[in-house]
Amino acid sequence: MERRRRGGEERARSAQVDRGDRFCAQDNTFDLPDPMPNQFNLRMKQRHGCLTAWLIFVITANALGSLVYFFDSSVVASTLPSSKTWAIPVIAVLGVANIAFAIALFQWKRWGFYGLVLSTLIGFAVNIAIGTNPAEALVNLVGLAILYGVLQIGDTNKGWPQLE
Repeated sequence: MERRRRGGEERARSAQVDRGDRFCAQDNTFDLPDPMPNQFNLRMKQRHGCLTAWLIFVITANALGSLVYFFDSSVVASTLPSSKTWAIPVIAVLGVANIAFAIALFQWKRWGFYGLVLSTLIGFAVNIAIGTNPAEALVNLVGLAILYGVLQIGDTNKGWPQLE
């Protein structure tokens, strides 16, 4: 009886080996081959924690700013001369665009970064055109530099090379 069982195990092992499986006698398990061959070079993308935190901050800050510009623009308009109120809807739309670009970065889309660059440069020009102190207008450019920096940090989870 023992001999017959062993023979059946032997046949099962040889059948499994023919398919490329390996039998581990220690725990009676089979080591199955990878269902996705390495020829596809698939790797899970991982985002650095600082990049995640910065993107969440960008989304939150732009959402709050856009809400103020869209729904409480009288507060902002009171600080501007009447000839410069054209900037309020422009900055509000740029804030919404920044949210979309940050979400694209969350989805590993490189165009999200370039969109944020363009949006930030337009916002800088608008701030200068309405008479904002240049030092205050530079704050947006610092934010862009921080984004570029957090895309570069990390070892295997560096953000920039993972963008598509």
